[in-house]
Amino acid sequence: MARPISPTRRRVLASLSSGVLGAGALAACTPGGRRGRGRSRATTPPPTASERTAPTTPLILGSIGSTFGAPGQFEGQISLAIEEAVRRVNVLAGGVFAQDVVLETRAVVEAPGADVASQVEALAAAGVSVLISSLEDSQLLEAIPAAVEHQMLVLCPWSSSAAVRKDDASNGMLFRLAPDDTALASLWVKAAMENAPEGTVPGTIAYVSPDTLQGRSLLAELSEQAAPLGGTMVMETFYPADEDLDVQALAAQIAGAPPALLVLNGGAECGPLASAVHQATLDAGGRAQQAIPIRLGPNASVDYRDASLPPESLEQAEGFEPGGPVGVDVGDGLTFEDMMLNLDTSLLRRGYAYSQQAFDAVLIACLAARHALSVEGTAIAGSVPEVLSGTTECTDYGACDRLLQDAEDQGATGSIRYTGASGPLELGGNRDVRAGQLRRITWSAAAERIVEPDAISFEIPG
Repeated sequence: MARPISPTRRRVLASLSSGVLGAGALAACTPGGRRGRGRSRATTPPPTASERTAPTTPLILGSIGSTFGAPGQFEGQISLAIEEAVRRVNVLAGGVFAQDVVLETRAVVEAPGADVASQVEALAAAGVSVLISSLEDSQLLEAIPAAVEHQMLVLCPWSSSAAVRKDDASNGMLFRLAPDDTALASLWVKAAMENAPEGTVPGTIAYVSPDTLQGRSLLAELSEQAAPLGGTMVMETFYPADEDLDVQALAAQIAGAPPALLVLNGGAECGPLASAVHQATLDAGGRAQQAIPIRLGPNASVDYRDASLPPESLEQAEGFEPGGPVGVDVGDGLTFEDMMLNLDTSLLRRGYAYSQQAFDAVLIACLAARHALSVEGTAIAGSVPEVLSGTTECTDYGACDRLLQDAEDQGATGSIRYTGASGPLELGGNRDVRAGQLRRITWSAAAERIVEPDAISFEIPG
């Protein structure tokens, strides 16, 4: 069965049909044009900056996500942010190269054993050159070969496992915009070493996580970074991602030999466990006999008002979300938070985790295409680092696009540093984020989720 053409794609194709003859002529001098590819370098000198010509075909984006597992928790936020980013580029800024950006229908993986590669193949067949992926890390590894085969740039708002880079087969086509496990481990090892409560041994860490690729990856990073400092993992507990925790037994074990830090890497099941650990430290009169600091991953940094937890039982817990403050201006007089709440008011309670990165992934792709004057994945990939590290800072697509256009009008290549919804991002040599920001999450006495106003900066050592 033929893949249906999305309404946006139909509209763009219709607008192009009347100009096919002119577009064909222009393609001869376009970087992606077919004409003249067989000529030798001696007879076809490379174009100068003034001869660079914008493509006459639209930029086509694809996206793929999951409804299960850790990223499935944020599927709604991520998909909304992608759609809104494309809409804003098209409506408020006239698209890219004066053409609407095409967003193909989102591919959604609904089971762990799904054939992810075939979904990537279908997007490639639709002309997608940039794929925004929020797949779970093991599925991302399955998708990469198909993306590379079709020279498709992959931008990930959700992915952190160091295992993804262990045998990196992405050929420079994979960029990850959320902090990876190396960054998270450095923050938590530092807390265990420097802020150990009285009655605990500095550097001792207890770890509880679903048995996933990311869960194993984070444990490896914690162990590797703690060891040279004299730290140690005193408890390592994995559980099947689809099974309930034995909360009371685990809480008794942790409270019986209190660590300097407890790291809970799962989802909403971690709130009751953190609460049970706190309760296990109380004496008969309800007085705490031992403080055990707890760090919760983004999946567990949710609102627990409906979980019937004892009052103040999350007072030792602290969570995080990737990204800077959600009050950042995204243009058109709106903050990122206002923009997202206009789409879904339930996000006020559910949070915005990974939606900033998803929003930025679209804008980075569009700006990199403008910088490269190309809609081809390989060329856009080459310009991604350029639009994040240039000399002139800009914070919304319209302003960045104007800077690039002004430079192009003068026969030059613009130099911009896009600082968007996620806050300032710095890429490392492996094309993962090396430095950025996190939002700190705490909880009220009634287990209401509180987003602290000040962002935490992270920087991967080295």
